[in-house]
Amino acid sequence: MLRRSALIQLLRFVALTLLLIAVPALALAHGMRSAYLEIDETVSGSAIVRVRTTVDAPSFAFDMDGCVVEPEGRAVLSESGRVRSFRAHCEGDLGGRTVRLQGLGGELEEATLWFRDVAGNEASAVVLPQQPSLVLPAPRGSLQTAFDYVALGLRHIAGGLDHLLFLALLVLHVRKLRLVLLAETAFSLSHGLAFAATSLGWIRLNPAPVEACIALSIVLVALDVGRRTAQAREVLLLAFSFGLVHGLGFAGGLTEVGLPEKNAAPALMGFGLGVELGQLLMVVTMLALLRGLRKRPLQLWLERGVVLGSGGLAMFWLFSRTISLFIEETR
Repeated sequence: MLRRSALIQLLRFVALTLLLIAVPALALAHGMRSAYLEIDETVSGSAIVRVRTTVDAPSFAFDMDGCVVEPEGRAVLSESGRVRSFRAHCEGDLGGRTVRLQGLGGELEEATLWFRDVAGNEASAVVLPQQPSLVLPAPRGSLQTAFDYVALGLRHIAGGLDHLLFLALLVLHVRKLRLVLLAETAFSLSHGLAFAATSLGWIRLNPAPVEACIALSIVLVALDVGRRTAQAREVLLLAFSFGLVHGLGFAGGLTEVGLPEKNAAPALMGFGLGVELGQLLMVVTMLALLRGLRKRPLQLWLERGVVLGSGGLAMFWLFSRTISLFIEETR
């Protein structure tokens, strides 16, 4: 049986969820809105180009200097998005040519470009809306690839509202500095294990139920905030368990973006490090706010707002993601 206070809180979440269902634009959830371009030079002057977008992005297009690009077949829908294939015919080698991307900044946040020349050398780069063109890069070393993916991980944790809200609620539930740091360590450990296992293909899961479970984890923690004193063993088990679920969510996103074949390990470690740095920044910020607002009325209002907002959003995400899962199963 739910305690009266928890039941009242749950009803508040439901009320906010109904509002968000009515105005869904208010509840933009976490998503990897990315494009992935794979340019594989088969012979000098000719290449196969595969374009994958994680969301429907009709405005997204690309062109290469001095090349004629022709579509090959129809677009194919896969678990990781919409895939289209092209054949590029160029005058001479592809190396050093400028690739221009159109449509970034709208439906898509960024694009990852992977290039392999006729000699088998590989290179990858991240393209942002602020600079939507680049020269096909020379092969990059492991260190530079890792740095590129650290930045990508930081950007994606910044856009991962559901992950950030979970961490904020965990801090509000625990409060004690030492226990918060231990919980963050447990969360990061399990998050990293799940992240690596899924990104490397050791575990394959449908992302839809994972996203629904992430939303459920936020609801459960929101219901516990301020209800009772957090016990160390319980908090560590909770952080470790939900870290596995959240790690699966981020790993699925990285799989959609893509890993450079020859530098997969540095890219994976870099992306994971970027995500973990973003999470740590969130935890430190919440602790600083709690300390700075200690015993002030604003602290109570801030906490109530975070809990109510997070719980309501999570209920909306749980509802919408569960409905999407059932729709997918009936197709």
